[in-house]
Amino acid sequence: MKTVKIWSDIRANIIQLETYKNSEKSDEREFYKEIIRRGRCFVALDTRNGFIFATSRFVGYNGNSIKNHDENRDKDGRVTNQAIDKILGSHETNKKIENRFKIFCSNIDIKPDNCKRTYWNLSLL
Repeated sequence: MKTVKIWSDIRANIIQLETYKNSEKSDEREFYKEIIRRGRCFVALDTRNGFIFATSRFVGYNGNSIKNHDENRDKDGRVTNQAIDKILGSHETNKKIENRFKIFCSNIDIKPDNCKRTYWNLSLL
């Protein structure tokens, strides 16, 4: 799959991922929870309604979906991170955002993997 090239590509994938989060279909909600649980690098959006977290391995491929993600045997977070870095700048560790991420996960019944995470911190306020 081709990686994202512009912000609107990332934005479309974030919207798609949020659709899965709020889906009536349990398999779509479970996909969302699993991809968030296992994520290492996230686009973190501070919105009026709270934070949105979207993992780079999903939002970094253009036009992504559950089907495309599952069929992409070559998916690689290092590749998507580079593509997103070109658009949003460098991702980095951030204790404040990490704490928000843990609260976010707790609120939606996810126990995230115990690992170091990095973030692209964006505000849509």
